[in-house]
Amino acid sequence: LEFMPFLLLGFWLKYVTEYFAPHKKDAVNRASTVVPAMIIIILVATNAYALVRNFSYLSGQTKEGSNGFEEITFGEVQYMANFIKTHSAGAKNVYLQGKAGELFEITKSIQYFTDEAGLKVDNLKKNTVLSPEDKIFSINVAKDPTGKNSAPDKAVAEGKFNRIRIYEVGK
Repeated sequence: LEFMPFLLLGFWLKYVTEYFAPHKKDAVNRASTVVPAMIIIILVATNAYALVRNFSYLSGQTKEGSNGFEEITFGEVQYMANFIKTHSAGAKNVYLQGKAGELFEITKSIQYFTDEAGLKVDNLKKNTVLSPEDKIFSINVAKDPTGKNSAPDKAVAEGKFNRIRIYEVGK
């Protein structure tokens, strides 16, 4: 399905070109070439601007961009999984706390990387019964990757990677 926008753009440009095409074969109509060219330039420029803005945000260089885990990067997931593996010595169960929508998006991805270490990752719920060896981690996406963000009250360790903030939370 990735080619579909390009296919639809081609059909649309064909329509615009035919609409502005000269009706007589010998007549020269500047609109038949200028209008489609302007449309392509505008589309490419707006797409380039959006890409630069979004990738700058994802890399933690700017505080403007999309907000949330729907565009989480592979490096961010790997960093969180490695942080969890490093700070969960002896634990078999790891619980994540944070915004429910963010956790829904990220828990399975982290679980994929922590499976090899034998860690079970799940969301912390109100009715979760914790054993003494279970670990809790708090995850959030920094609204401003270049600024300071508040850590949870019982934070034992903190990890920062681009826009991700992960904290080991003491019981």
